[in-house]
Amino acid sequence: MTATTATQTPPASLHTPVIGWFDQHARDLPWRRPEAGAWGVMVSEFMLQQTPVNRVLPVYEQWLARWPRPADSQHNRPARRSAPGAGSAIRGGPCACTAPPRP
Repeated sequence: MTATTATQTPPASLHTPVIGWFDQHARDLPWRRPEAGAWGVMVSEFMLQQTPVNRVLPVYEQWLARWPRPADSQHNRPARRSAPGAGSAIRGGPCACTAPPRP
């Protein structure tokens, strides 16, 4: 039995076509914009874990309007930080590391 070798395309040769496709077809999503910052990207990553983009978009905008920075959410109970309709992945709210240490 002889082994057949698949023709392999060098990874570097894929960069230009993939970047070209993305430039032409990428959706304009708020977390891809420069003003989103690290916080906006992290919030989107949590929300998009198990939820389609079309359901995340309105909740993402509401979330960042209410809590534009991690520190803004530290005094709210977790129930107030949940995002109804955005999937179970974000129910717990922001990372506990955003709260100051307790005395």
